[in-house]
Order: sequence, then C-alpha cells, then structure tokens
Amino acid sequence: MRAKFQIAAVIFDMDGLIVDSELIYKQTWQTACKEYGFNLSDEEHNQLKGRGRKAALLEVQKNAALQSVILDLEKFAATLIKFENQFFNSEPLQTKRGFYELLDFLEEIKIPKAVATSTSHSAAKRTLESLGVFERFHAIVGGDEVSRGKPSPDIFEEAQSRLGVDSKDCLVLEDSEHGVQGAKAAGMYAVRIPDGITKDQIEFSKADLILDSLTEVLSIIQPKY
Repeated sequence: MRAKFQIAAVIFDMDGLIVDSELIYKQTWQTACKEYGFNLSDEEHNQLKGRGRKAALLEVQKNAALQSVILDLEKFAATLIKFENQFFNSEPLQTKRGFYELLDFLEEIKIPKAVATSTSHSAAKRTLESLGVFERFHAIVGGDEVSRGKPSPDIFEEAQSRLGVDSKDCLVLEDSEHGVQGAKAAGMYAVRIPDGITKDQIEFSKADLILDSLTEVLSIIQPKY
C-alpha cells in the first residue's frame, strides 16, 4: 500500500500531463527545423521536454550549428508559432486519463490547485479554456512569467506564492524529469507520470513517486489541514 502525501496544494504541469500534446509539439518543432534545413531527432526533442521556451530555442540553435546551419532565433520562433497554430487547431486536444476525476476529488477535499507550465500564460489560458477548466484553477503560471524555466524552481515558487501555501506542503505533478528537478529544487513533493514511456523505462528520476496515470494520484493524497 502506498504512503499518502499530506499536502495543502497541488501544482500541475500542463503539456503531457493534463493534455496529450507532446506528440503535437514534437511534430511542430521537427517541422520548423526542417523548414530551416536541419533535423531534430526524437531523442533531441526529448531533451527539450519540460524546459522553458527560451532554453529550448537555445538548445535547438546549438543543434542547428552542429549541422552547419546558422539559426536566427527570432525568425525561427515566429515559424514555430505558425506551425503550433496550424497543428493545434487541426483537431481538439485530448486530456490524460483521470484528469477530470482528479479535479473533482481535489475540489471535494478542498485542496487548491495551480498550473505551472513552460508554455506562455496566454497559450495555457487558451488550452485550459478549451477544456472548460480554466476557472477551476486558483493560479496559472506560464513560462513567460518567470526569469528561469524548468529545471529551475522559479515557476513552482511563483505558483506556490500565488496559492499562499508553504513549499513543503505542495505536491507537483509532472511528466518530465526537468519538471521534477524544478519541483524538488523548490522543496516540494514531486510525482512523475511519464508521457510516452512507462515507469519501468525510467532509469533515474528524482521524483518521490512514479505513477502510470493521474487516476492513481487520488489514492496518494491526504489534506494536511
């Protein structure tokens, strides 16, 4: 039987955790890279997961340079947005299994919740509104609202500050290891729910617990107050 986390708040990642969007992001980034004459492998894209947009762009610029391509980041970012709009508007986003049940449960036991995502605040709001859940979160923090992206703790500390709880009383739900590292650096509990891989395939993680789905989170939470 798993031990329960005594907590006062839950902080959600968004892409790959709430919404099944990582495949779309991979398609977006790889298509944009091809547009500029270089390739981004699946493994290289995996290294971008959970990182802020600025850090991801700089990493892609390095990959381009290794392939003898000089990348103008401002123009590349605009191309990226073009493909994001194209791919994300082509079909409705699907939520991960157990998401709505977890929201209902947290509201029933009166635990506040926030979203801390590497995407921009405006994009996060648009996504959450499309799912009909924007108003159900007490705080939304986008990657453009902090100076350092994941794996730095800034975004989680900002979410915790807006929720008005202590960091040691926060549980962070993440699909990426960069997000887990940021949560632990902020002094919070971190549960990783991998996207696209199983928990048995993870050789190393700083997460306090690794689960298969959001459905399993219901059994590990206990209100602290």
